[in-house]
Amino acid sequence: MSTSNANVKWAQRTRVLLITVDIVDAQEVRVEFEASCVRVTGRGVVKSDSSPSSLNVVLSLDGSLADSGHSFKVLGQCIQIHATKSAPCFWEKLTAERPKLLKNWLSCDWALWKDEDDENDVEDKLNFGGGGYGDLGNMIATSTMSRSAAEPDTDDEGEVRPPADLSDLGV
Repeated sequence: MSTSNANVKWAQRTRVLLITVDIVDAQEVRVEFEASCVRVTGRGVVKSDSSPSSLNVVLSLDGSLADSGHSFKVLGQCIQIHATKSAPCFWEKLTAERPKLLKNWLSCDWALWKDEDDENDVEDKLNFGGGGYGDLGNMIATSTMSRSAAEPDTDDEGEVRPPADLSDLGV
């Protein structure tokens, strides 16, 4: 049975699950991956409580996970989990339980969600967000180079303009 004392968000791709556990200043984090279960334990501040407490998240998965290829990262505001599915497919739901039992703490992470028909789009680097600004320097350089080659210089540097006719203004 799936249980949690922290908010959990999830998204998926064909081959991976992306799970985010909302906990501040997590310490002593341990993530265990089994064929049909993910367990997260540790200590930290859950967003519903202001004092540090123990973390216990158990996700009884609706599908199965691969034997390897899993990872997790502890950040200041959350724990990010990258779990590899045993077979490349889309799951209808994350857990085997009825959604009504999970609605207080489990939700979809729409910022990371990608549908089956979006899988053929340019693959992102699964960097858990970043707003698409991961390579902003390269985008600016490319934009500037393509514009400078195609467009003439439009600034006023070096141009001599005739004096303005201000007679109609009474000057």
